[in-house]
Amino acid sequence: MTESIDASTNELVEEVQQERKDFDLLDRLVNRPKRDPQIVTLYMNEELGTKLGYVREEKNALGVPMGYSKSGLVGELHDEESKDEESRDGERIKALQEKIRETAAEIKRDSLTVTLQWIPPIAEELLQKESLEAVGLKSLPVPDNKLEEYQKEWFARALVSTLVSIMDNSTGARKDKLRLEEAASLRNYAPKEQQRQLDRALNALLNRAAISEEALDSADF
Repeated sequence: MTESIDASTNELVEEVQQERKDFDLLDRLVNRPKRDPQIVTLYMNEELGTKLGYVREEKNALGVPMGYSKSGLVGELHDEESKDEESRDGERIKALQEKIRETAAEIKRDSLTVTLQWIPPIAEELLQKESLEAVGLKSLPVPDNKLEEYQKEWFARALVSTLVSIMDNSTGARKDKLRLEEAASLRNYAPKEQQRQLDRALNALLNRAAISEEALDSADF
C-alpha cells in the first residue's frame, strides 16, 4: 500500500515538474520575446495561428517582421546562439500550442452557462484566475435559450476568440480593433442584465493586457 502511495506521489511530482518546465519553455520562447524582441520571435503555422486569432501582418506591435510558416513554428533570430535551442524546442512548442487550441475549444455549454475551462499557463501570466472570477468571467451566461443552438455556439466561440486575441497583445492594434468590434457586437447578444458585467470583464482584460488606447477608443462599448 505504501509503495502504491509513493508511486502515485512520485508521478504527481513528475507531472508538476514537467508542467513547470513547459511553462518555463513557453515563457522563454513565446512570452519573453514579446518583452524583448532581440531574443527570438516565434510564429505559428497558418491553420493553428488563424484559430488562435493570429493574422498575417508585415510587422507585429513590436515592429518585428512576422508571418506564417507552413512547416510550423519558425523564428526570426536576432541572437545566433538561440538557433540550436529553438530547433530542439520547436516541436515541443508546437505541441503545447496545439494543446492550447484544443483546450480553448473545450467550453462547457450545458444549460445556459459558458464556463471558461481553457485558461492555459500562457494565459495565466496576463490573466490570473482570481482576476477572471473578480470580473465575473468564471461563469458567463449565453444568449436566451430560445435562440438556435448554433447561435449559442457562435457566442461561446466568439467570446473565446476575443479573449485569446486579447491575451496575445503582439498581434497589433489593427487586429485588436477588429476583436474589440467583435466583442462589442457579441455584447448585444447577452441578456440585458449581463451586458454591464461583460463590459466590465472585457475592459478589465484589456487593461491587464495593455491594449493600446487607440484600440480602446475604437471599441463601441
